[in-house]
Amino acid sequence: MKDIRWFIYLGIAALLAAMAFYSCSKNSSDPAIKSSIPAEVLDSICPTCKSYDFWLPEKTKIEKKEGKEGNQIILTAPAGYLYYGLANDSSLFVWDKKVPDGSTVTVTCVCTNGNSEDCNPVGHDGTINCVIRPGCITCERQEKVMDPTKQTGLEILSGGFVNPGLGVSFAQPDDELPYAFEALLQYPEIKLQLDEFMVQFYGDLSEMPVISTEGATATAPAGYRFVVLNVYGRALVTLIPETKGVSEVGGSNYTCPCNGTSGSCKVKSSFGYYYCVKPSANPCNQACNTMTVEDTQKNIVHSYNFYYF
Repeated sequence: MKDIRWFIYLGIAALLAAMAFYSCSKNSSDPAIKSSIPAEVLDSICPTCKSYDFWLPEKTKIEKKEGKEGNQIILTAPAGYLYYGLANDSSLFVWDKKVPDGSTVTVTCVCTNGNSEDCNPVGHDGTINCVIRPGCITCERQEKVMDPTKQTGLEILSGGFVNPGLGVSFAQPDDELPYAFEALLQYPEIKLQLDEFMVQFYGDLSEMPVISTEGATATAPAGYRFVVLNVYGRALVTLIPETKGVSEVGGSNYTCPCNGTSGSCKVKSSFGYYYCVKPSANPCNQACNTMTVEDTQKNIVHSYNFYYF
């Protein structure tokens, strides 16, 4: 199958010799950046390329660096923003909080078969694409976060930029928050702050209700409402008893819509907090990166997006 794909690629390269480059993106959902190369060929050339959005804090510094080991796009977050998430070995990124500057992430496109100069990252309209020329047969995209103490790059499995200084609070109606990712709940200090926040509304955290999360929509049980929390600058949803009189951003219905053309997304719960994932059966053919909380009484829908940086 690989040989067939390679012959297809050679044929396309010959027919489209006038093309300057190909774009295959892991982080671009811009419909204007679409390749005419068949999907099976792109899968062979750059199997890690997917069209996902990413989020960067305001005032993030973006640089391009050229070097012998390949070109890089360097993203340096403003002071106060650190990169939390999982490394490729599934361990948590843990930083010295005394480091004053923001985390730095590098995006590199490595040609694993062919000329290294024919596989490079290019930024365009807030996206970063791996640009492949005919001299590169296969390309691999890598994202690494810099360890500020050891000055080494750690390869990223998943995660995002957060601001620990923001702590845990209720989200406000005008907050434009990317929503939380699962790895946040694995950080002991975050779980502790969440627990301390939630004991204002529960005498015992074991009282937090457990609801069905089998589908794309979850409905708050009688006597409760979903509320949106601001956790380190990320939107995270939980349930609060209505008897507590909480009127913050929230509602009765929580939904994880599929923005693709087929399949579905589903609501997932961990420790009483909610976010969106792809189900194993009939998954959405696009990223499950939107969540909504609907206040049926006020006829208001609060929408948040998940970003992969």
